[in-house]
Amino acid sequence: MKDWDLQTLFDRGMLDDAIVRDELFNDIANGKRLTIYQGFDPTSPNMHIGHLVGLRVLRWFQLHGHHLILLIGDFTGRIGDPSDRPEARKRLTRAEVLENAETYTGQFSKIFDLDGENPAEVRFNGHWLDNISLAQFVEIMDKFTVQQLLERSMFQERLKNQEALYLNEMIYPILQGYDSVAMEVDAELGGSDQLFNMMRGRDLTDAYLGKTKHVLTTQLLEGLDGRKMSKTYGNTVDLNEDPVPMFFKLTLVQDSKLPRFMQVLTDRADDEIAAIEERAKTEHNMIDARQQFAHDIVTMLHSAEAADEAQREFQRVVNEGELPSDIPDLHVPPDTHREDGVGVVDLLALSDLVQSKSDARRLVQQGGIRINGEMVEDPRSSVPTSRLAGALVKIGKRGYVRVRVG
Repeated sequence: MKDWDLQTLFDRGMLDDAIVRDELFNDIANGKRLTIYQGFDPTSPNMHIGHLVGLRVLRWFQLHGHHLILLIGDFTGRIGDPSDRPEARKRLTRAEVLENAETYTGQFSKIFDLDGENPAEVRFNGHWLDNISLAQFVEIMDKFTVQQLLERSMFQERLKNQEALYLNEMIYPILQGYDSVAMEVDAELGGSDQLFNMMRGRDLTDAYLGKTKHVLTTQLLEGLDGRKMSKTYGNTVDLNEDPVPMFFKLTLVQDSKLPRFMQVLTDRADDEIAAIEERAKTEHNMIDARQQFAHDIVTMLHSAEAADEAQREFQRVVNEGELPSDIPDLHVPPDTHREDGVGVVDLLALSDLVQSKSDARRLVQQGGIRINGEMVEDPRSSVPTSRLAGALVKIGKRGYVRVRVG
């Protein structure tokens, strides 16, 4: 990726757009060192591969000598970004947000240099938003009109459907926008759903600093099953998952979606990706290509050795189990599992291959249940959420099922 130029990020679909694109290209061509940032509200302790698209773009900027800020929204995370939300988010406490954020530096370290000659800087927006005075906030709000804020499509939908629209949600874009002023940045990166918020930062940067802020957007990545990426659907892969379950999940990406995933998440050459795209037109089980993709991602987020070991485990399960080409799905409704997972007996009871919970307990006690190749020995155990979606479950000699959440 270090050898790519800026245009390559657009050509591969990693960058969707930039405001204003010509100005950005001119700054890069003239050797200007930009301060660029992306904000992350820690509403969960886990980031997933949907975030990885933007993280790789930021990594490109770091590799090319630009100053990178990874901003943790410990203040804005307590409100919750209303982007594409038909209802208000559940409010989080400061303690909850900070607890979630404890894992973020470790996840950032998988992608970025956090020390050395050009380290990425990790900051928290509570450092300035917690201390802003009411007089200062009123002055900031004076830069906007109600009409400007109501231009946001989601706010219009709420009003149209007579759904509650809270004032703290309306001021969220202003708070995010002020981050750009507090850090005096030159550019901000975010998903396409963040464009409205980032443009408010552009407005405030002009008003307070008298300079133009670049706004860069990335397209939103679909989930492994082609639907919207969401933990509710169980189609995400967390960046801090262990190598083996991560590898298993990554092999679930649909063949038709594989070229796009490879374009935005790997450094694979264009001709390799084009060959996969051509194969996908006629083939329907490109397991070798999906394993290569999984190996690339596990190598990036863990190591080549971990990826080799995970692939060996995957192949052992597939080869020794003589898996059928069409494994039935075991659907787990979202309300069935808790944050810590779902009981193994409750999980098995959802399958047509198990007659009852008593039958499920017997199978576990007899050593007949394996999840991703690992034997389950205690019928009272639970399957952690991190291993639930996409898990391959062997039910004795009766067959296999693939867990789907949602």
